[in-house]
Amino acid sequence: MKATLSFSLPEEAAEHLNALQGGAWQSVVWNLDQAIRNWAKYGTELKSVDDALEQIRNKIREEMEQEGLQFSP
Repeated sequence: MKATLSFSLPEEAAEHLNALQGGAWQSVVWNLDQAIRNWAKYGTELKSVDDALEQIRNKIREEMEQEGLQFSP
């Protein structure tokens, strides 16, 4: 079985890039899920919801940087 995706470039450049980077985004989400699981299982030193949200945002950006990803404008 084969699957072919086609894009009209440059109009669909953002969609094309998203298709190419799907595996990297999956890795980011998997690593974030594992980090949250570990924080829930082993606890954290966080004192507020705001601290937890900031830690999650930092983890997302760290994982994106490791995968060479950026949010599309």
